[in-house]
Amino acid sequence: MQGQTFWQNERIETINRLHNSEPHQFSEKCLDSNLINWYIQSMDVFFPKFKKIFVEERDDDLFKQIDKSPHKKVVVVVNQWHMEGIEH
Repeated sequence: MQGQTFWQNERIETINRLHNSEPHQFSEKCLDSNLINWYIQSMDVFFPKFKKIFVEERDDDLFKQIDKSPHKKVVVVVNQWHMEGIEH
């Protein structure tokens, strides 16, 4: 019963965050990096081809663009979905 209460509270908090942000801001403002990683790993289990296309190939493209920069220091702004893949 206690676990059910936790998930109900989590659901209510997520819905409140969604209502307080624009749809395009939700993943950046409302989800932490652990939750993003959980979504990506779930995508790998349930939709491996989609993950390869939408996450892994984009991570590779972003990394190649960063890597071929002639400058020693580069500032790159990416969303949370690609942070771990680019760092890896």
